Amino acid sequence: MSPVLLIYLIFFISNLLIALFWFKQLKNKQTKADQDLTAEEKDILLWLSLNFRHGITTIADLVSQSLEKPGLSFQQKEKLNQALKESKKLLKTGRILEEKIDQQTD
Repeated sequence: MSPVLLIYLIFFISNLLIALFWFKQLKNKQTKADQDLTAEEKDILLWLSLNFRHGITTIADLVSQSLEKPGLSFQQKEKLNQALKESKKLLKTGRILEEKIDQQTD
């Protein structure tokens, strides 16, 4: 084997080893990022299912109860009805978001 060919072979093998090392490093970083994202998705789903849904449902119930009380002016009833509609929309969009996140993680 000629010395020039040997030098090229050593150069090629060393570059290949360096590329494999960097590929492994990038793969490890990707795996870590995927794990972090999965943990974040779980936290969001947990918050949506426990805190958000419960809070919005409680608000909607309280507004509904307030609407049943006599003596409210027309404007007060309008504002409470508007708040009730908005809380129901938030509850619906929260469920949609929860479903999307759940589908993406499967």
